Amino acid sequence: MTSSSSSSTLAVFAHFDPGGQVAPHVQRYLAQLRDAVDRLVVVSTAKLDAAARGTLEGFGDLVERENVGYDFYSWKTGFDHVRGWDRYDRVVICNDSVVGPMRPLTEILGDAAPKDVDFWGMTSSNELSPHVQSWFVVFERDAVGSGLLHGFWGAMEPVSSRAEVIRRYEVGLSRLLLTAGLRMGTYLRVRTPAAIRAEMRHRVALQRLPIKDRPPRPTGLRTFRDPRWNPTYVLWDEVFDGRLPFVKLDVLRDDPYDIGKEEALARLEAAYPAELTGVREYLERTRDEFRRLRGLHGVDPVRGVHGSHGGAWAAPDADGDAESGEENRDDTAATGDGRGDGDDGAAGDGAADDELAVSR
Repeated sequence: MTSSSSSSTLAVFAHFDPGGQVAPHVQRYLAQLRDAVDRLVVVSTAKLDAAARGTLEGFGDLVERENVGYDFYSWKTGFDHVRGWDRYDRVVICNDSVVGPMRPLTEILGDAAPKDVDFWGMTSSNELSPHVQSWFVVFERDAVGSGLLHGFWGAMEPVSSRAEVIRRYEVGLSRLLLTAGLRMGTYLRVRTPAAIRAEMRHRVALQRLPIKDRPPRPTGLRTFRDPRWNPTYVLWDEVFDGRLPFVKLDVLRDDPYDIGKEEALARLEAAYPAELTGVREYLERTRDEFRRLRGLHGVDPVRGVHGSHGGAWAAPDADGDAESGEENRDDTAATGDGRGDGDDGAAGDGAADDELAVSR
């Protein structure tokens, strides 16, 4: 597509690879994104070699930057690169922390997109306050043209604390837009059976924590109305019925809810062989480096639930997705995972009769 029309879509994609490569699943994602939008800007914090640089340049504008500030600063850098970005009718921010899409992105951004909303994410969370998880967010015309985003990105500073990125930028962005009266939506609509399954998985995971480290949580029906689990983790298998067209690489790398990552990977490879080509090799190649960047030592499902910081519970991935690229790991903050979507609550832009409204 071209970027000449005033009615068009801009996407800014945050990329990181500890080996300076562009993994096959990332290339597939970028190819779909390129075909679904009018202009694509890829911002990479990786130390790219010539081949990787050429590959990324084949998908759109390439901007390389220092690996600081997590994904939010990559997105800011992308907007700084595009003059008049707020004249686009739709703006997408996303990163390489996922495998997918398992459904054509033209459909996801087309007829399947949430209706009657001003901004939406693939998933959302109730942790801290209702917000869309930042690994895939779409801003529609009213949000883009409001001036709020221009001020938000213009005032942004690089932050080396992942927790602070989550609070200030991931959660803060949704709060800013909601406070202004803009409407939030979510692609993943969580049905009642899935919500119950997610809550049970979350409870089992929390039982592994010392009592003093277990987070406060609602009781009774509020457990489902105000969930505190991360839908990208506990409902990863919604991918098989098309309700969630991406799978977080965290699920397959660190298995934060102890779902059985090898079995999960095998199921995905059987169901989506083309989309999963090269993922197993990518996980093996990058696993140790991502653990180092997060401050994790080995696969630890319990720490995956309560976060990589010691002591009190913290949302492990609120991708603020702090994320940058598959995990734009900020080299200045080794305790972060480089992203920011957290062990946050679940998603929904309004529920049908058989669904729970699990997010506002």
